[in-house]
Amino acid sequence: MKKPAFAAGILIFLLFLGSASASGPNIKVFLDNRELSFDVAPMVVNERTMVPLRAIGEALEAKVEWDPLDQKITVTKGDTVNILFLGDSAAQKIVNGKTEILQLDAPPFAVEGRTMVPLRYLSESFDMDVTWDGPSQSVFIVTHPAGIGFSNPKIDFSQDAAGQLLALHSNIRYAFEQYELPQALFEEEEQILSALKSQPDSILNSIAYAWQTAADSVLIQAMTDSDLSYAIESEEELYLLLDALYEEFQLFTSDVMDILVGNSETLGHVIMIQYAPLDVPSICTYAAILSDGEHLRYFTLETSLDQYYMLCEITPSGRINYGLIQNSWETFFSRILEIVEKGN
Repeated sequence: MKKPAFAAGILIFLLFLGSASASGPNIKVFLDNRELSFDVAPMVVNERTMVPLRAIGEALEAKVEWDPLDQKITVTKGDTVNILFLGDSAAQKIVNGKTEILQLDAPPFAVEGRTMVPLRYLSESFDMDVTWDGPSQSVFIVTHPAGIGFSNPKIDFSQDAAGQLLALHSNIRYAFEQYELPQALFEEEEQILSALKSQPDSILNSIAYAWQTAADSVLIQAMTDSDLSYAIESEEELYLLLDALYEEFQLFTSDVMDILVGNSETLGHVIMIQYAPLDVPSICTYAAILSDGEHLRYFTLETSLDQYYMLCEITPSGRINYGLIQNSWETFFSRILEIVEKGN
């Protein structure tokens, strides 16, 4: 790869800076729903959202190195190494020694000693979900692809079990919404589609079972991590203990959600999941299971900001973010209709 000259990098920076949008300093960046702070603000340049690479890289616990002689930036996270040059729109992505060339839609440039890169580069370089929401001028970075899971707060029953309610519900809801339920739906897509058309009530048991599977796995992991000792000599004793924990932490399906079957002229039967008003902030407030006529579709409304929530679709291959909407069932459902009717 050709190494750009320092003077060329300065010229490109000046050309880009001259067309930067005045709204740039107001751009917010959220990493897994946590707002990041920067010493150089993100900006819009030539209709491209540019973000500071080092701050985001360090928030991802990546190692960021700068070579002033070659104007080169190296970002290392795990077995992935990314190499960029100021003013060069071609970047290298090296995974386990195999190199891939990524074509950036805008070359990196420097502002006050900070390298600015196009937003899309983040998703391509680290395989993350990155979404730009115009109305709120916000960037949402999600580091965990659907179905993979992420590091949630540890729950240790050897300490104050009553104080673990928030973490416990958060872990279980995430496992349920992002892994257990979509896995159950898409592994049996033909049967679920058929049931959705003729016997939608039969799907309710599948939803409840997915919740129980998520809850059991989180509870068993918590017991494994705990300093407490459990005398469990049979499968029956294990399930009696799990039932007691369900009771203590309000984890029965009826405690945490309402599952309803609705009708739509456009979509036919729709399964709606609404989370019950426990005193526990939820990751997701609504979910919907429906058919577009050929395939099963699963949407969620997930916490992002105080007043607006992120509308997402979980698919067999990952996640699609459709931007922020108001946190209400009516808004959620009308936006889903719009998406499906447009054939997105």
